[in-house]
Amino acid sequence: MNLLIVNDERLTTKLIKEKTDWTSLGIQNVLCAYSAQEAQEIFESEPVDILLCDIEMPGEDGIQLIRWVKEQNLDCECIFLTCHADFKYAHEAIKLGITDYVLLPARNEEIRKSVERAIQQRLQRHSHEEIYEYGQKWLDAQTEELNKKTGVRRTQEEIVQECINHIQAHLADPELSVNHLASELYMNRVYLNRIFKNLQKVSISQYIINERMKLAAQLLKKPSLTLNAVSEGVGYNSYSYFVAAFKKYYGCTPSQYRKENI
Repeated sequence: MNLLIVNDERLTTKLIKEKTDWTSLGIQNVLCAYSAQEAQEIFESEPVDILLCDIEMPGEDGIQLIRWVKEQNLDCECIFLTCHADFKYAHEAIKLGITDYVLLPARNEEIRKSVERAIQQRLQRHSHEEIYEYGQKWLDAQTEELNKKTGVRRTQEEIVQECINHIQAHLADPELSVNHLASELYMNRVYLNRIFKNLQKVSISQYIINERMKLAAQLLKKPSLTLNAVSEGVGYNSYSYFVAAFKKYYGCTPSQYRKENI
């Protein structure tokens, strides 16, 4: 398993990393990031099983990072670290489905136990998913057999085109995701993502981001639309996260893009 620690305070990060015997929990790699952006870069290059994330950071904070993790459908258990016993943070943690919430300063043993609980939850969830995955494969096989008998058969190209058509029609839907598409098309999500990437050379999640950013650029050229309206129009409930995603894609903020293109 890989553990990612995200905290802008380097000394705190170093102490969390070095003062705990992570290998005894089955963690082989402990990765460190000092900003949400660095964390996103690690997520794009390494599998992360457990995320130990500070809430208060310059730029994008921990809440925005975990929203991004959830929107990307990344398979990861998330734990919040914070110095403030603030109800609004606890409420946000519940909304985001956070595994645990640790108040700093905390003893290493407390952090270790929190990570241990996250690992147990992950293992339990994966055992359920394996059963579900088996059921999905069985259902796919039965559907395939039925299609053969009835003469109804979709090629991979047709399936991917259905997927693209659905994405284009639902870019404003915040719930649009790989899981959502798999459910709509009555398909196994792993298989769907695999054939999509084979044909489009990009994952479904990244394709959704690309199309949302292209649509956002078009909408920003309409002066009658507010920036919040554009954000909602491309499926982002959080305007601040939309700004971060847009800047990452285009290298400028939505307001800067609008000024340069109207």
